[in-house]
Amino acid sequence: MSICLVGMATASLWTAFLEPLISKTKVKPHEILLALLIILGLYIIFQHETSFDSIIGIAMAVGSALLASIFTIINSRLVKLVPSTTITCYEMAGACLGTVLFFPIYTQFFAAGGTLAFGMQLMDWVYLLVLTLACTVYAYTAGVRLMQRFSAYTMNLTVNLEPVYGIILAILIFPESEKLSSGFYLGASVILLSVFIYPVLDTFDKRRKKKKLQQTFPDSVVVRKD
Repeated sequence: MSICLVGMATASLWTAFLEPLISKTKVKPHEILLALLIILGLYIIFQHETSFDSIIGIAMAVGSALLASIFTIINSRLVKLVPSTTITCYEMAGACLGTVLFFPIYTQFFAAGGTLAFGMQLMDWVYLLVLTLACTVYAYTAGVRLMQRFSAYTMNLTVNLEPVYGIILAILIFPESEKLSSGFYLGASVILLSVFIYPVLDTFDKRRKKKKLQQTFPDSVVVRKD
């Protein structure tokens, strides 16, 4: 579980390279720097976690991060043209349809006994509704709406926080199976470092650009419309 979570943290790496290409925006040096920092973290992990399962887990997680990055970049462009609720409606409907179509494959190859036995009780439906409406639909709609103000890179940085609480919960819930090498935690720490230094570097970059603009146009007057 921890290995997959760390792989998902590479979403910001992919976004740093793909967003300027897709959105036709300028490449930000500090975003590339943080992307390279993530690569360093992955390299450290690969140096210490050499089992086949670990490599497969990392590969699948990095691939998922790539798809998630593309998905977020596309949404960041769509939200400027289409309401966030409309985007959520279509994407949730597509996810539901895809899950239903996958059920026969899951039943055939993965389900024990070849059948789906949910055994849902009343409280299970309550928990499912809470997860669906509050933790998925509402949270996702709010996230898409935020893309009107923030870049896809900034939004994907939130994915980098998942390993923090995910690994902590995994250690608490599955203490035996989550015992990994010290190299893994060193690499994970390098990756997570990108989360915490990004706001510092981004603020510094904005101040540098503002100062440069003021030096270029010292007599310009900025008019605010309240």
